[in-house]
Amino acid sequence: LHSAAARKRARERARGAPAAGQAESSRVAKQSKKVQAAILKLRIDARGVQLLVPTSAESLLNGLLTRRTSPEPLPSEMEKYGQCAYSGLPARYRDPLTGMRYGSLEAFKQLRSEHAPCVTLTASQ
Repeated sequence: LHSAAARKRARERARGAPAAGQAESSRVAKQSKKVQAAILKLRIDARGVQLLVPTSAESLLNGLLTRRTSPEPLPSEMEKYGQCAYSGLPARYRDPLTGMRYGSLEAFKQLRSEHAPCVTLTASQ
């Protein structure tokens, strides 16, 4: 017990009274419950980024944020990949040899048969 502050803490512990730090932490805990109600949350998922605003904080942010009522729809497979020239299906796959897109195994076979190198065999005598 070298310092005056250490002696004061020891006396408060002996009496059973809460230390100054404990009283302050309980006051901060009460305030933090009020503050938690006004905390903005950011949610990131496959649909994008959303800012979640609690109702208690809406009046504080009124006019600063625009409200979007519904998320933008995700693009269809046809918009995302394009259309296969052979099958008419969404062209989800890409041929590494030619770089062309295709939508099914049959379309891939047809694509490779059209772009296969022509080999001519000649009879040798």
